[in-house]
Amino acid sequence: MRAISYGGGVQSTALLVLAAKREIDYTTFLFANVGDDSERPATLAYIRDFAAPFAADVGLELHRLQRTRRDGSTETLME
Repeated sequence: MRAISYGGGVQSTALLVLAAKREIDYTTFLFANVGDDSERPATLAYIRDFAAPFAADVGLELHRLQRTRRDGSTETLME
């Protein structure tokens, strides 16, 4: 699997746009969500409101990953 680690910042978003324009050969982006209590709220809002819908509209995959315990609960970085 070829994927780009997407952090929601300027460089990651530039890569997302380049992929949308088919200037780089990547279609999968992975965002490691460290948790609502650990990540900047503005970053999470940007990804939710702009980056994820944009990626879906242009045919790219933006996966939001989080740590999940065996019992199904999630764990944040602060925890």
